[in-house]
Amino acid sequence: MELNGAAFSFEVPETWEVVPAEGMVVASAPPGYLGFRPTIVLRESRIDAPALTTLASVSQLALRTIPQEVPGAYVVNVEAVPDGSAGPDTRERRRIWALAPVKPPMNELLGLVLIQDFMVAGNAIAELTLTLPVLTWQPDGSFEQILNSLHPLEHGMLPQLTAQVPEAVLDRWATARDGAPREDVTVQGYLPPVLLSNTYELSPGALTELRSLSSAGFFGRRVKSQLPREELKQAGFIDDRGRPTELGETVLNMFNHGRHWILENAGPVENSRSMEGWGADEAILIFIGPSVNEPNNGKGILGYCSTDDLARILLMWSGTQPSWQMSFTLPEISLKEMMGRLIDHPFPSHVDGDAAAFSTEPWRQFSFTDATGDNGITWITTPSRGSALCDRGSQRDGLIISSPANQPLWVYLSMVAMAINFGETSEV
Repeated sequence: MELNGAAFSFEVPETWEVVPAEGMVVASAPPGYLGFRPTIVLRESRIDAPALTTLASVSQLALRTIPQEVPGAYVVNVEAVPDGSAGPDTRERRRIWALAPVKPPMNELLGLVLIQDFMVAGNAIAELTLTLPVLTWQPDGSFEQILNSLHPLEHGMLPQLTAQVPEAVLDRWATARDGAPREDVTVQGYLPPVLLSNTYELSPGALTELRSLSSAGFFGRRVKSQLPREELKQAGFIDDRGRPTELGETVLNMFNHGRHWILENAGPVENSRSMEGWGADEAILIFIGPSVNEPNNGKGILGYCSTDDLARILLMWSGTQPSWQMSFTLPEISLKEMMGRLIDHPFPSHVDGDAAAFSTEPWRQFSFTDATGDNGITWITTPSRGSALCDRGSQRDGLIISSPANQPLWVYLSMVAMAINFGETSEV
C-alpha cells in the first residue's frame, strides 16, 4: 500500500492501518509483541536554500533532539545510505538508530528501536520514523524495506512547514575520508541511564547486606547492622525488626533465582565502577553502581528493566557513542600492551586508515559477562571513532581488536543479553 505526503511517498504492507494525523502521514501494524503496534510516521518540511551540508545539518539536529523528545532514548548508530533519488547535492540519505524504553498499557517494560531516515530532495526534506520492539526487528527484514521505499514524488508539492536547521558541526576526518559532508555524530554526549521502573537509591554496602539475606536461614533473615538497616528500611525492603518486607522478598527471589551478570570497566583504579544484574527471562533486576562522574552520596540505583532494553542501558552507562562506519582489524597485542593503551600509552604497532584513527583515540574497555564467564562480550570505546570488539588472539594472552563486521555493537549486546538472561549459550 502506497502512502503519499506532499513531496514524498513510501509503502507499507496491506495489513497496516492508516492513522489520521494532522500534518503528517501515519500508519501502524497489527498488534504484535506485548500488544505493541509498530508505527511509521512521515513528517515533511521545506528549506529555502538547500546546500551541500543540508542533510548533515538535518541529521545532527535530530541527534541532539531525539534524547530530549523521547524519555530515555539513546542514539546508537548512524548510517550514510546511498540513494540516487536524493539530492541533487547529496545522493544519499541518513539513517539514525536509537534505543528507548517504554511501558505499554499492560504495564510490562519493553525495549524499542527507533529508526529515522532523512532525505533531502530539492527544497523538500523527509523524516520517516519507524518505531518497533527490539525483539520484532530483524536485519534486512520487512521493516527496513518500508524505510527503503521512501522516495520523492515525481509531481509533488513543497511542504508548508519551513525547517529551521542550524548549520552542522562537521567531523573533518570522516568528511575527508568519505568525500562528503559528515556531521559530528557524538553530539548527544554522555547521558545517564534511564529506568522506567520504580528505582531505589542504595549504597553498595546496603546492597551487600540485602543480598546476604537471600542465603540466610529463615531465623537468620534479619538485618542487624545499623547503617544498612536504616537505608534498607527507608527504601522499603525491610521492616522495623530488620526482616524482609513483601518488596524485599521479591528482590531476594531475584537474587536467589536470577541469572547473575556483571559489567565492568578496565583501566585506572580511580575510574573503576561496575553494574550488575539478575535476569529471569524477560525481566532483570539491575544495580547501577555509583560513579566518580556521578556523585550521589556514594549510592547506586536498584531497579528493573526488560531483557530487550538492557543493551541501551549498557551503552548509556559505558558512554559508548555512535560513529561513522569503520572497518579495521588491529594487529594482535598482549594483555600488558592493552593495559598500557588504556592509560594512554601509544599503540605498539604502526597502522593506517581507519585503524590509525581508532588506535590514536583514548580507549576505555568494558566487559559484560555472566557469573561463569562462559557467556559475554568485551568492547572498547573511543570518544569519536566508535567502538571495537575485543577477542582472544592466537597467543596465550593475545587480544585481537576489530570493528564490528556484520552488525552494529547494540545488536551484539542484545544477543548476549538474551543468551545470559534466558540461560542459553551466546554465539558472539
